[in-house]
Amino acid sequence: MVLASSSIERHLDRFLALLDARELLDGWTTKDDVEATKPEPDLVQAALEKAGTDDATMLGDTPWDVEAARRAGLETVCLATGGFSEQELRDSGAVAVFESIAEIRERLDELF
Repeated sequence: MVLASSSIERHLDRFLALLDARELLDGWTTKDDVEATKPEPDLVQAALEKAGTDDATMLGDTPWDVEAARRAGLETVCLATGGFSEQELRDSGAVAVFESIAEIRERLDELF
């Protein structure tokens, strides 16, 4: 699992520390790693390179996440936590929208 964040590296470092989440990730990319951020596909492509695959699904929470993933050739599953409605996320192209990580865990078998 590789995080593709539009934040700068030092902000992401702080958030990862606050959440004690570094061990959960195989890697991450930030705005500092690319020329253009979402909705451009650069962050998603950098994350795929770090993951060593192009067989992936994006987990996002904004229409910009969906657009960046689409432009990188991926589908996006969304969380309705980024201030956008389920309908807005679906209209942007999300293949599924969930209210929480817990709901994704409960319904993971429906996704694949």
